[in-house]
Amino acid sequence: MHRLLLLFPILAFGVWLATGCAPKAYKDALHTGSTLEQRGDYESAYKYYEEAVRLRPNDKIAQAKLNQLGRLISSAATEKGIQAFENKKYRTASELFTKALHYNANNQDARSYNEKAKTQYNLIRKKYSEADRLKAQSEWVDAVHLLNEIS
Repeated sequence: MHRLLLLFPILAFGVWLATGCAPKAYKDALHTGSTLEQRGDYESAYKYYEEAVRLRPNDKIAQAKLNQLGRLISSAATEKGIQAFENKKYRTASELFTKALHYNANNQDARSYNEKAKTQYNLIRKKYSEADRLKAQSEWVDAVHLLNEIS
């Protein structure tokens, strides 16, 4: 009986959350998300909209905000990723494309460029490894030629 009395508050809280009876937390999450969005802090706003959706999964307003910001953040990360890719900063580009895909899994440009960036990055890593091997064998000229191909 004593255990049931201890368990009751936990169960009541779970039911309270599950039934959507958390209007203050939901409203606070939406308000904070909106404030951060207006300030241009989109990633932080996204987290608050995620919280609002978690509190009310069927809420169309919070879900719409979450989707809108996800596409915006994803698009910005993709643009930065493309710039990094064009500057041959493939690891940075891949990190940005991965971020873009986190916020919008349907971003086909990010997905396509991410594969290209990973391929180029791995190719460069292989060339560096080969240059290290050549250097260890005192084949300096070949090592330098290989490194020149990378830069």
